[in-house]
Amino acid sequence: MKKIIQRTFFHILKGFAHKAILLVVSLTVGMAPVVCQTPADADSLNAVGLSWKVDMDESPRIPEGASTRYFIAPSAFQIQQGQGRIQSNVAHNVVHVGVTDRLAVTGMEGRWASGFGLKTSWHMGKGTRVSLVAMGLGKFPAPRMKRLLLCGLVVTRGDDVNHVSFGLGLTNQALMAVSDRTYYSDEATDEARRMLDEGDYGTMVRPQFRFRSHQARMLVFNLSRIWEVRPGFWLLSENYLLTNRWFGHAIAEENDRNLSPENYLMRTFDGDASFPGGKEEALVSFGCRSYRERSGLTFDYGLAVCYSQSLEWLFPIPWFSMALDFSRTNP
Repeated sequence: MKKIIQRTFFHILKGFAHKAILLVVSLTVGMAPVVCQTPADADSLNAVGLSWKVDMDESPRIPEGASTRYFIAPSAFQIQQGQGRIQSNVAHNVVHVGVTDRLAVTGMEGRWASGFGLKTSWHMGKGTRVSLVAMGLGKFPAPRMKRLLLCGLVVTRGDDVNHVSFGLGLTNQALMAVSDRTYYSDEATDEARRMLDEGDYGTMVRPQFRFRSHQARMLVFNLSRIWEVRPGFWLLSENYLLTNRWFGHAIAEENDRNLSPENYLMRTFDGDASFPGGKEEALVSFGCRSYRERSGLTFDYGLAVCYSQSLEWLFPIPWFSMALDFSRTNP
């Protein structure tokens, strides 16, 4: 199987430069009549409008399984039995296969991570689908105590060419998060408040434990949208909010430091589900997808902007991938 995938990607990459040039040229040519149009040239404008109407009335040329994903995030549409897809951006390769009409498996291998996943979907009324997703990931460059597992729920509203999805996911406690501040156990809070009420700012308190890190869970919110501009061409947006603040396990250490009452009360941790030293990250992306019926390849390209609270900066991330959909029923 691995050799088949490698040969497939070799042929895809071999023709990439030629197909990319054709894609840019076709988009440029397709937009040129509209950009250059003047009000005086009414006949040409009507012709363009008629051509657009005819194109939009054609049956959409949708590759099998294209509606099941955005850039990376899944929708609640399901790959059917015997259908599959190979997606690659050279550094990362993903294979999706429909085992049954209700169950699809995913294998991922790349520079940053490898993993295996399962997905199942079903209808919830007219135009609404719900999906359950589970994935296990490993082989990360940063040290982690155990394999990262992610389970999530995806709700999709719309048809197979125009839909919006909301996803909610939660990982296991596999991420070690270190806070930039130290927090302390709260058993001495009553004593510290009494000191402040009495105006005693000189006496120090010494809590039993301190917390500088926690075994974190990652809570993931996803909002994605795809809509068809014309048959074979879509606009996409995929957006995330991630936080490791919730549902983690704080790591307690013996405290050997004395604190002023005021400083201590500002840094107490009462053991709730929300760790005060957690971080939030946000990613917003926008781009487009083009399907080439002749080659059977689907190209995704766009730009993502990521805000990292831990790094305290914004940085852009270009995105490009290509996918080949296949089916065992094809001749």
